[in-house]
Amino acid sequence: MQNWRPKVLKLMAYAMAGVFILATLGPQEAWAVKVLGKTEQNSIIISSSEPIAVIRKKIRLQRRGPVAIIYTAECSVAAADTATWLNIDILINDVPLPPIGNNVAFCTSTGTNTLDGWVSAATQGRVILDPGTHTIKVVGKLVDYETGDQWRIDDQHLTLIVQKK
Repeated sequence: MQNWRPKVLKLMAYAMAGVFILATLGPQEAWAVKVLGKTEQNSIIISSSEPIAVIRKKIRLQRRGPVAIIYTAECSVAAADTATWLNIDILINDVPLPPIGNNVAFCTSTGTNTLDGWVSAATQGRVILDPGTHTIKVVGKLVDYETGDQWRIDDQHLTLIVQKK
């Protein structure tokens, strides 16, 4: 991958964060925010039907409040059909953030049985968390997996937006 891609992905994540704050955290609340992020540029290629954690981040909150979570990545699925997709779940302290249940298609196979049809995809959510340390984990799993199917994630970025004191 080229050197400018991580910077573009990071810029896209921050732009999405701004829109996300206005749309879901609400104009009724005065928001001074702290943006926390984690970027992982290494490729992950998986040939399994098991759920796999692709990125993790711990945060420590001083008080109860909302946290906005945005996950972006490049994605591709290799399968002989067009019905196999990569499901992505965001877990907070090992509890999935809705929507869950194999219905978050992050990317889908093109039916060529090769890692092609690359997309830059995103998913997001919001949760109210109590004070303390929390683990945010993004987990991927192929839906309609058959032996030999693969998925690949690359240039990931996890953005957490928390309310400042």
